[in-house]
Amino acid sequence: MFQWIIRISFYSTSERVIVEKVGGLSGIDRIDPGARSSVPPANIFGEEPEHGWCYYYQQASLARQTGDWTKIGDLYQEAISMGLYPADLSEYFVFIEGLVNLGQEKEAIEIIDHAIRGNEALEYSLCSSLASAPDYPEEYGYRRDRIHEMVCD
Repeated sequence: MFQWIIRISFYSTSERVIVEKVGGLSGIDRIDPGARSSVPPANIFGEEPEHGWCYYYQQASLARQTGDWTKIGDLYQEAISMGLYPADLSEYFVFIEGLVNLGQEKEAIEIIDHAIRGNEALEYSLCSSLASAPDYPEEYGYRRDRIHEMVCD
């Protein structure tokens, strides 16, 4: 069964330019979002760390590739209920996408107003990436126009 992998790259405004330049060269086609993750040996790497913001962000980024908006919404609710927040505000975007695609626009607008609106560098970065991103398959229900309107207009 063929599975779509969507490549939308959003970079932090605090990221070095070289990261953005080489990011486009990464082999996204080598990622199997449905594959079982291997667990590194604890005797070498130690125990799995507590699940902080980064864990929830990475899980949401993986869910975005398969259009699993429900999982993104659940991850957001869980992270917020635990009092977790990003140090890098660009990491909110995957959750904004998930919430808008779930029809939870009020929550998405709260994030946009709190974390993005008025931050010109972040708005520019997100809106530029969104405008140049490839389309999701129709069955994913990705509401690009609505997301663009809410974040960029």
